[in-house]
Amino acid sequence: MDHRQDIEKLLATNRDLSELVIAPNAPPVSRTIAGCKLAMNVVFSPADVKQVLQRLHRAAFPANAPERGASGSFCLGIQDVGRFRVTYMTQRGSQVLRIVRVPLDIPALDSVCEDADLAAQLTALVSSFEPGVILFHGPSSAANSMFIYALLDEVNKSQRGIIYIMERALSYLMSHHECIAVQTELITDVQTMEQGIANAFLFDPDIAYIGDLHATDEVPSFGVLLDAPVLTLVSSHNSGHQLRDRVAGVLGDEQSRIKAEVSITPVEAGKVRIKLA
Repeated sequence: MDHRQDIEKLLATNRDLSELVIAPNAPPVSRTIAGCKLAMNVVFSPADVKQVLQRLHRAAFPANAPERGASGSFCLGIQDVGRFRVTYMTQRGSQVLRIVRVPLDIPALDSVCEDADLAAQLTALVSSFEPGVILFHGPSSAANSMFIYALLDEVNKSQRGIIYIMERALSYLMSHHECIAVQTELITDVQTMEQGIANAFLFDPDIAYIGDLHATDEVPSFGVLLDAPVLTLVSSHNSGHQLRDRVAGVLGDEQSRIKAEVSITPVEAGKVRIKLA
């Protein structure tokens, strides 16, 4: 049985369904902050799960599909339904899938940040487009992305310019408002973070956001942006001192290019506390 159509129908008719987990010998379940609940009253066999993965992968890469390993992730768009990130792994010889809807609605900055004055201060700094680096760090990649997207969307709605976004997997889909938003992600668009960062030069952006950078091994790759007339936002879930020390090593004598350092702490679902250094 082709359960891919059943899955697509489920995602299309349940717009609030943000995450679906499909495991062998169990029915699919949806997951929210409140927990898991049954999404379909059908038990998927290992062959069913494998077939769904194969067909979603084929839909994501209709031509020249990369070889699918034992684990990985990819994104695909389903017409009139939305964009989704599919993550899979192998356990005891069978596949397990996680399908996450990429949100279209970026939360408003004033609903995300507890401190309106600090949010306004950061908005003014980013809106200036003044070349330099702003560091963002916090223990939760999701909370970091939520706050930074809310901040960027505030700028997007008030300033004219080009925003370039590079992430491992897109956290949100950003619409064009006053700004042109260019978004790229690993595997779907580029094979390495270094390539994605280099592609920023193709658009000469006013703002470049590099999301979830690994401070231990990838900071040097974004050094090419530091000599360009662009405001670069960098986020990492590494500790603040790790990110700061690595960036300082890349900047050398140009430490003044660090405009601000922002720590982000999730306090509850959909809200963060920020601190400026």
